Amino acid sequence: MVARDEEELLHLVRHSIDVLHSTSSENSIRVLTHAAYRGQTLIVRLLDLATSQQIQLKDAGIDHQRSPTQDSDRHTEHRLDLWTHLRDDQD
Repeated sequence: MVARDEEELLHLVRHSIDVLHSTSSENSIRVLTHAAYRGQTLIVRLLDLATSQQIQLKDAGIDHQRSPTQDSDRHTEHRLDLWTHLRDDQD
């Protein structure tokens, strides 16, 4: 299954969680563990891709702007805005 937008993704996640709740706890734990490992694998692949891209840009002599660091006020403000938005959507 593939979601085309955020709303469809949330629908698929809700459907999956509902199915998980209706199965045995042993099966639920197995599925959640598998999902956690898959999530970690995807994160590592994304980090590898970002690292490769930065190396290729540097080798090509292209100067790119770095994203705001976690310590910057802009980053903190943006993260809080996202958190507030997501929290409000759940209500």
